[in-house]
Amino acid sequence: MPLELSPGLRAWAGSFVGATDPDFAALPGGYGTGPRGRITGRGGMAFVKATPLHAPHVDDDRTEAMVLVDLPPRVGAPSLLGAREQDGWHVTVTEHVDGVHPREPWRLQDLTAVLEHIRAMHEALAGHPLPPVPSVAERMRGRATTWSRLASGAMPSMGAEALTPWEREHLDRLADAESTFPMLVAEPQLLHFDLRHDNILMSSSGSIRILDWGRASAGPAWVDVVCMLLESAVDAPSLEPVFAEATRRWSPEPVAVDSFLATLASYWRGVVASPADAPPELTRRRLRSLAATEEWLAERWR
Repeated sequence: MPLELSPGLRAWAGSFVGATDPDFAALPGGYGTGPRGRITGRGGMAFVKATPLHAPHVDDDRTEAMVLVDLPPRVGAPSLLGAREQDGWHVTVTEHVDGVHPREPWRLQDLTAVLEHIRAMHEALAGHPLPPVPSVAERMRGRATTWSRLASGAMPSMGAEALTPWEREHLDRLADAESTFPMLVAEPQLLHFDLRHDNILMSSSGSIRILDWGRASAGPAWVDVVCMLLESAVDAPSLEPVFAEATRRWSPEPVAVDSFLATLASYWRGVVASPADAPPELTRRRLRSLAATEEWLAERWR
């Protein structure tokens, strides 16, 4: 099928695969608003992602292109071939990466392998020059204020009756944890900050590749482990021992982890209360992530 961009952009993207008008095969996944998929020409294959310049998430594509320019090979990110803004689009072309997404719920062997890769990824990123990305706190600013607003009575559209019994019982503690979050996660380490099963590819040889760096941020390495455990289904009786084993080299401060969990729960509680035009699948995932986050936090607060 044709790549539905202007002739100039098709020719530019095709130049990376030796074709003026490359063959295009759309790939499923993601929540973007433009074409994304594989392009093919006589020179091989590449992955192309195009986002309208007026789209809300076009800055994510700009961030990804900036970050991919210079990442250590051990990170496992795809190589950037080119990025361009033209004719109302931001277009990113990267190497084509083979592999399959880990299935949900995670199989233990896949989960173990990916957590080990995350550890190695952050070893490679330690000391690596930090690109000008927002901090985790800046990413979450204004997006995770549910508990503080409810506790102060500043959110009349969502009264306490809309909360679960556990949320009502712990509302003040959740609000306190949410408010301390920015000062507890300030660290100059590059994070992916959107790790989940469909941003990971595993090959038959065992190699692991990390995709979609548009939410890259600065913060402590353990944040990526939290995101990975909560943004896709982990079939484990408790996330606490999984997290403890995966982060034993970093020794995260318990109060910082609690604060981040409370902030994530605040974000997910807020967006599921006002889903706007979110696709049903995204709303379902957010509800699952909210439940998993609060179950974990409840265990830590016993």
